[in-house]
Amino acid sequence: MSRRAGIATLVVLSVVGLGAGATVVLSQRAVRRLPVAAGRALGRTSAFDGVRLGFLRGPAVSVVGVRISEHPRFDDGRPFLAADALTMRLAIGRLLRGRVTVDRVAVDRPVLRVTRDARGGLNLATIGRPRRRRVAPAPAGAASDGTPRRRGRFRLAALAVRDGVVVFHDRASGRIVRLTGVAADVEAPRFDVPVPLVLRAALEDPSVGAERVETRGKITVAGPASVYDGTLVAGPGRVGRLPYTEVESAVHAEPRALVLDPATIRLPAGVLEGSLRLDGRSPTPLQLGLDGRDIDVARLTVDDETGDPPAEGTLAIEVELTGPAGGPGFLAAAVGSLRAEVVGGRLGAFALGSALRDVLAPVAAGERGARLRRRYPELFGDDGVRFARATASGRIADGRFHTRDLELVGAAWKAHGTGVVALDGRLDLAVRVTASPALADDILGRSRARPLLVDAHGALTVPLRIRGRLGRPRVGIDPAFAPVLAKAAVAHAGYARHPFGDTMSSVLERVLGARSRRR
Repeated sequence: MSRRAGIATLVVLSVVGLGAGATVVLSQRAVRRLPVAAGRALGRTSAFDGVRLGFLRGPAVSVVGVRISEHPRFDDGRPFLAADALTMRLAIGRLLRGRVTVDRVAVDRPVLRVTRDARGGLNLATIGRPRRRRVAPAPAGAASDGTPRRRGRFRLAALAVRDGVVVFHDRASGRIVRLTGVAADVEAPRFDVPVPLVLRAALEDPSVGAERVETRGKITVAGPASVYDGTLVAGPGRVGRLPYTEVESAVHAEPRALVLDPATIRLPAGVLEGSLRLDGRSPTPLQLGLDGRDIDVARLTVDDETGDPPAEGTLAIEVELTGPAGGPGFLAAAVGSLRAEVVGGRLGAFALGSALRDVLAPVAAGERGARLRRRYPELFGDDGVRFARATASGRIADGRFHTRDLELVGAAWKAHGTGVVALDGRLDLAVRVTASPALADDILGRSRARPLLVDAHGALTVPLRIRGRLGRPRVGIDPAFAPVLAKAAVAHAGYARHPFGDTMSSVLERVLGARSRRR
């Protein structure tokens, strides 16, 4: 290498070194002002632990241990937003001229706290509002209002969030909902204009969960007028104990309102369609409407331990509910209506056939159990009661479903019922089972009790009472039927005209009544 070439190389290296040194000095000085600018834009104060240089598809500076304070109205000692690091990619040409221009920001492991106070106010609604009280001097390492007025420039092309957490805390109800594993991508983020947003996360909630949540849309951050419109895909997950595979919906969100409409919920077998509206300004903030079709009851009710379904059939359902905004007490406080139909169904725990045999044993024409099971397996079989169709409608209130038109239809029988089914599985139903003339003949034969039990068409109606838990109900005689059955039993035995017939009927009535009360 010639002497002239060596000198030229030395000059070039010196210039590059001076440029790099200037870049480091200007970066560390100017970037310290960026959290202040971000805090001011949010109407908050900010602090951080330090600054380091790095590389993010170009020269970058990371602000480590960032903390943005909470609004005084919501302050509980924890920051509104905290992050392990904010890494900002810088434009070198502008940086060498003393101007910091950020074209991309990556936020690592942020924790955002969204809070609703007892009055229904949301801390997000205070974004962008300037704080009117004087701020105490910032601690060491923190940005302060005494920094030079010349601020860094935010001309962001993109904002990326990785491995974040969003915690929603409703102080009125104590409910806490968490979004974990949050990853978000925002294009050209700005205030007061719609900005494209893509967000992915997992939802953790006591009553609702989703392994995956993804939304795409546009968000406008403008203090109390902030709004988001987009689409939502979530799942698989659970609502209470009900599993679902996927939710698809259009979404509209404001600080105190959320609308999912139209929404489609895909179950393990079947589909629900409808809408959900949350309005924090209403005394009944949640409004839910769902229509379901082709729902496989067996796959929804299968026992996790045994693998056997306690119920079968194809369900169609319509639900309208209003109530509080979710949480463990939602179903207990919700009011609304429900209409359901099940085709080709089975209830494993409802032994209507066994109950009929027990109730009618005093008047049955001999031992006919095997014959009844053979001729009418859907009613007298060992695996519960099977039916062609079941329908019910009614209202939901006080944590219970109230119905007056429950109906089950089988091949040789049908049942009509009224009563309540609690949402925790308890039930109290009065059911009238009507056997066809052919079934009545097989049960009663030529019994002397027939005139007391069958109607003009030859049908036999037996009122039953079903109480207990949905999984293990107790099925027995309705107490009001005990006097009729007692007289029928005396007649069947041939003592209807005996001098002691009335006495025998009275004694038997008390026995049957006591038995029904024990069930």
